[in-house]
Amino acid sequence: MRLRLEPTRKNLVGFALGLIFLCFTLAVAREMNTAVLYLFWGEGCLHCASEKQFLDELGQEYPALELRSLEVFNNANNRQLFSDIAKAFGHEARSVPTTMLGDNVWIGFSEPIATDIESRVRYCLEYQACADPSKRLSSDSLAVLERPSPTTLKLPMFGNVNPNQ
Repeated sequence: MRLRLEPTRKNLVGFALGLIFLCFTLAVAREMNTAVLYLFWGEGCLHCASEKQFLDELGQEYPALELRSLEVFNNANNRQLFSDIAKAFGHEARSVPTTMLGDNVWIGFSEPIATDIESRVRYCLEYQACADPSKRLSSDSLAVLERPSPTTLKLPMFGNVNPNQ
């Protein structure tokens, strides 16, 4: 006895619905499996430029990493946000670059810091264990965060793009 399946309309509809459900499930899982990293930097800062380049490459390697790059020397809103979020972490907003991911804060940039950041990004993405640092902010501080900033745009297939460059 051979079991023979003929492509009926019912089978095709069931297959299509299953495929749609699978795609939706994967999209939801991918959305949940993100990490938000904040980089506070200053125009003209050489360490900041090095870290920005590193993070752009890291963002390409880990597409689920959401990079929020905020220039603080020339942008008062970003400077205020830097002060508020640093205070929420128990720090002062004194030096750039300052990087925040989950519960971690890195001040400055070097090879060991780059290695530590990448390790933490992998951990955050693998275990979904890192909250968005902005969750520590009050509603007043969040209002500053929600204002549009032309510093970077995240574009599909292009990653983070700075329209000012």
